[in-house]
Amino acid sequence: MNRIGMDITAAWSYDEACKLLSEVVFDEAYLDHDLSEMAAAGRPGKDEKTGTHVAEFIASMPVEKRPKFVIIHSFNPAGRIRMAGILRDAGVRYLIQPFVG
Repeated sequence: MNRIGMDITAAWSYDEACKLLSEVVFDEAYLDHDLSEMAAAGRPGKDEKTGTHVAEFIASMPVEKRPKFVIIHSFNPAGRIRMAGILRDAGVRYLIQPFVG
């Protein structure tokens, strides 16, 4: 969802996402599970980081540094459930809003 007047910053990897999350307190963060083409095709690399790892990073952040709200938009049903559980258990406000195709 692109709201008028909203600044958008995109991260395309775990490392990039964690760097941005460490530097900026975001009002909203949109979280996908499958962060690479291989993961999206159901074949993530052995040591590849996914949105689950980003959710764990967010959950480990000090409360005042976390995004104020996280929107999980992944097509991956198992990944959505894992990410939601991690965020819920850490008290992070979130919403599951998968893309509609």
